[in-house]
Parts: sequence; C-alpha cells; structure tokens
Amino acid sequence: SPKAVRSLSYYQNNSYKTSWIVKLARTHTWWKTPIAAKYRFDYDEDAKGEQAACRYVHWRQPMIRAFYAAASGMVAQSSKQDIIANNIANAQTAGFKRQRVAATSFAETLERSFVSLKDASRPPYPDSPVNPVMVTVQDAVDTSPGAVRVTGNDLDLAIEGPGAFEVVLSGTTRQTRNGAFRIDSSGELCTLDGAKVQGKSGNIKLPQGKIAVAQDGTITANGVEVDKIKIVGENPDETKITQGALEESNVNVIREMTDMIVNMRSFEANQRVIGNVDRTLEKLINEAGKV
Repeated sequence: SPKAVRSLSYYQNNSYKTSWIVKLARTHTWWKTPIAAKYRFDYDEDAKGEQAACRYVHWRQPMIRAFYAAASGMVAQSSKQDIIANNIANAQTAGFKRQRVAATSFAETLERSFVSLKDASRPPYPDSPVNPVMVTVQDAVDTSPGAVRVTGNDLDLAIEGPGAFEVVLSGTTRQTRNGAFRIDSSGELCTLDGAKVQGKSGNIKLPQGKIAVAQDGTITANGVEVDKIKIVGENPDETKITQGALEESNVNVIREMTDMIVNMRSFEANQRVIGNVDRTLEKLINEAGKV
C-alpha cells in the first residue's frame, strides 16, 4: 500500500531484494495512482549484485514534458555540432580518425526511465519527475582507413591495415596513426610534438646515414638493422608499413558539412518547440482566468 511505501523511508540504506523493488515499481497497479505518484524509488546495485539499497525520494512539482524533451534534444545536438566541427578542423591531420555520433536505442532510453543507474549519461539539468523522453548521444571513433599519400620523406610512415604506432610523451604511453616522424637532438625517432616512437626495446635511436623501413617495421641504417617499430594491434597478415607516405584522415568534408546543416535544422526545430510551448503557457495563464 502507499502507507507501506512511505514506511520504507525509515529503512534508508537497508538492503532489499532488487527483484522485489523492480516489481514494486513496475507492476503494482497502485503505483500509478495520484497518491503513489508522489513517491519514487531510485536504487543502485551494490557490490554483491543481489541486493539493492532503496532510497525514498519526495516528489517534486512536475515540469512541462515538452520543455525537457526539446531541451535534451538541443543539448544532444550541441554535442554533435562540437564533434562535427572537430572532424572538419582535423580534415588535413595525418592519421586522424573521424568521430561519429552513436545514438542510444529506444529500449535503452525506456529502461533508464525505470531504473536510475550510477553511470547513466544524462544532459546536465535536473530530471523531470514525469520521466520525459531524454535524447542522448555518444561519440565513437570511425576506424575506417584513410587514403595513403606519397610524400617522399624517408621518415614519413603510413600504416596500411589494423594497428597503431606506440609513442611515449612525458611518461604517458599513447597510440597514433600519424606517421609524420623526425629525429630529435638526441638522435631518437619522435613525432612532431616530441613523443618518442617505441621499438622492440624502447626509444629508437638512429645513427647517421640512409634510413630504410621494411613493411614489417624493421629499421635499417646504411644496410645494418637498428630496431623494429612497435605496432599495437597489428595483424601480421594484413598490417604493413609504407615508407615515404602518410595516411590521410578519413574525414569527408562534404559529408560533415551536410551533417552540420541537418544538425542545425534539428536544433532550430527544438528551439521552435520551446517557443511554441512558452507561448501556449502564456496564453493559458493570461486568458484561462477570463473564461
């Protein structure tokens, strides 16, 4: 009963069966009554995975669903606009992989309306008690290969197939597909921003002379083997290194510009929704009392 629901507030942080709480929140017919609608449960799985801590939450005054739905769409589209702008800015960056927007499924969005998860991604504004549909976006990396451009520079290397160069900058290990390398003052192979390219035994030190790099990454100087470039995530049957070339970014500028225009139209549509709702409420407040 609603009285029993209220009593659970005295047992905050006590453990209850997760399945019981879900059943209570989803299947009891009184849960949708005006009295029960004033209360809501949020629960999180604990370390054991079988119990749940039940938290009693007072109901707040409901907000307008249209405002939340349209605002969440504007937040998502703003994030998408940032991703598209970053792709366009790096269209000429060697080895750059475009970011793409991955929309969450309807089933996942529906599940979030029932269950409050610790790591659930939400737009940065308060949740509405009436659980409007939230629009969320996630970015993912497009790993499709870019075109290989011949440069003629012996220190430019392009990876064809899966894999990435391993570099170390300020003690932090990173991976990159940008093979625009140089030799620093200490004679070591590094990226343009100074990150050390890694070989079989650490930093690669190159002597003076003609540098040649085989397709498997083996480096020779004046015909003598010096080291072998470390490739992370390589497939021996597919991965090969091309000397004197760079992999271009896989950004299609025309596609990105088209996506930007479509995204802006969607953003403007949500702006109009908010404006229409605002005018409707204004009319309701100013004229309803006169009827």
